[in-house]
Amino acid sequence: MKGLFSDVLDIYNNEVELLDYFTQISEDKTEVLKKNHLEELDKIIRLEEALLMKFAVLEKRKQKVMEMIRIKYNISAAIGDDIIRENMTDSEYEMLGSLQKRFSGVVDKQEKSLYLNRKII
Repeated sequence: MKGLFSDVLDIYNNEVELLDYFTQISEDKTEVLKKNHLEELDKIIRLEEALLMKFAVLEKRKQKVMEMIRIKYNISAAIGDDIIRENMTDSEYEMLGSLQKRFSGVVDKQEKSLYLNRKII
């Protein structure tokens, strides 16, 4: 069963990397908005759309794996930390914590960038 938890960890890692890249793109978007370069803005918007589609695919895959875990353990709600801890190696569990911190940081940066971009518009 550890394979499913490793799969979730890999998918989550890919999601965090994708969100980090999305945040970099949003910061570029801020500069483009300041300069009012509409052609560049169009390119960035198309890139953002592609990244969001990739994220949606990853999230759907993660949800499928999570459902498989719920079925295996007969869980109807959220998967608790106790089950996660039992089924991950120490290094995987440590990586999960690190990814959760990174995810929170990326989301905070994205929210700030979004606020700034809205202010510019």
